[in-house]
Amino acid sequence: MGDAGSVRIRAVLETPSSALTKALEKLQAGLGAAEGLQAEVPGSTSTAIEKLRAIYAAMAQEIEGIDSGNAIKNEALAALAKMNIGLESLASGISQGSGEEAARSYSMAVRRLEAAGAGIDRAIARLH
Repeated sequence: MGDAGSVRIRAVLETPSSALTKALEKLQAGLGAAEGLQAEVPGSTSTAIEKLRAIYAAMAQEIEGIDSGNAIKNEALAALAKMNIGLESLASGISQGSGEEAARSYSMAVRRLEAAGAGIDRAIARLH
């Protein structure tokens, strides 16, 4: 597993968060309410994205403050940074409405969010 810092990093990444769950549910509901790329996305969706960004930023800040000799710390921080960029891309796509630019932003968001999720999963697996 590694040092005490690794144990703390694992706890940050694995500890359930009701705030995270609620924000993800609101994001899902908001995106689900929009039917197709031409549809209007509820304003609550942007609020959920900002809440998610704040949660992931707080996780990154907490991990940044952990003293660990394990390289997983940098991997976890990189994954959290990708999560932020993916959420930023999603927010950008929503603000652009519809069209080619919005579609590019959505596509980039999906790729980055998937990569971020995989990175977090890898970090957790390596901490076990």
